[in-house]
Amino acid sequence: MISACVFPTIMHGGGGVMVWGCFSGDTVCDLFRIQGTLNQHGYHSILQRYAIPSGLGLVVFQQDNDPTHLLAVQGLFYQEGDAASDDLAFTIPRPQPN
Repeated sequence: MISACVFPTIMHGGGGVMVWGCFSGDTVCDLFRIQGTLNQHGYHSILQRYAIPSGLGLVVFQQDNDPTHLLAVQGLFYQEGDAASDDLAFTIPRPQPN
């Protein structure tokens, strides 16, 4: 680890912003600001409105293990019977606390 590249975390007075976006090797899509709490219906809506129409072509779909994401992806890909998308959804393992 190079100490010149390590900076401490600075806590601020709260607040924050949650956004969703997508990109590929040669394309960057619009960033979408999420207002309030995101549930599986909101995430499903974001995927339908922004991910699919973005036209990225063949992609590898990645996300974390948030249950909201899993439920939305199942609803979007599996329940609609899109066989081409069945193998695209997989998750990135979350670090487990010690």
